Amino acid sequence: MLEKLWTMTRFLSDSVQKRFNLRIVFFITLLSFLSTLVYFYFIYNPIPTKPDLCRIWENDPNKSNTSLLWWQWACLIEKEIDKPYPYQCQNVKTVGNWYICWDKPYRPRKPCIVYSFGINFEFSFDDAMAERGCTVYSFDPSMGVTDHKHSSRVYFKNMGIGAKDVDDFIPNFDGYVQLTQRWKMRTLKSIRKMLGHENAVIDVLKIDIEIYEWPVVANFLQDEMFQHVRQFLVEWHIFPNEPNRAEFQQMYKSFTELEKVGMKYFYVDSGSRYHHYRYWNSQSDMCYVNTKFKLPSQ
Repeated sequence: MLEKLWTMTRFLSDSVQKRFNLRIVFFITLLSFLSTLVYFYFIYNPIPTKPDLCRIWENDPNKSNTSLLWWQWACLIEKEIDKPYPYQCQNVKTVGNWYICWDKPYRPRKPCIVYSFGINFEFSFDDAMAERGCTVYSFDPSMGVTDHKHSSRVYFKNMGIGAKDVDDFIPNFDGYVQLTQRWKMRTLKSIRKMLGHENAVIDVLKIDIEIYEWPVVANFLQDEMFQHVRQFLVEWHIFPNEPNRAEFQQMYKSFTELEKVGMKYFYVDSGSRYHHYRYWNSQSDMCYVNTKFKLPSQ
């Protein structure tokens, strides 16, 4: 009797062990399958490049500019960027990590003023402009650094440029913002008033502010801020999930409005372009001179 009981116990134990082993094998197989999917979807081919929606749409015989989708407005923006330079600068100088046109009508004049928005601890442009005798105001609320004098001619402000004045702006998470922050933001009109520059020439206005340039430039146009700016440097961004898709028509309008107010670019550096339904990205550095520049009335 005891022997039969022992045999039955061993049989049950072996059955439980086999079922347990099968579960382990099933779990490992499932994990391997999911790992393979993740590898091929995100790692082996992290950025899909085909089909290129802009190229497909460009060759569409029924293409029109009415009732466009957000990505079609993005294609039109890139088409504008890729046009021949409307201004041919004869004396382009590398200044830090940007380019300045030193042609006589547009070159900075001492005592020159430079506004630089978006630093991320990279002051090469700001320092280089200071070495050329300009007073530079550097702005970046993402660094977590208080207002200070960076060097003899460079003044840092813990503040951002915005489309409206707010004290508790909450930015999106990205490569520069990985914790919840609250920023002080001011329009260019308010910043000029704060610094006593309402009747001053801004020789160079530079913004590299990670997708926020679109509403900010729209605000510049609305407030007529470009008329007393000699040169404008900007990095345009379109990220896979930003800006909001509903804003692209207004983005195109603001972009094309720049030339109407006299801003003509003399340098472009575009890259990271991907036009896929699953991954859309586009970035361009552009440098403009103001062909309708005028001195402020004193």
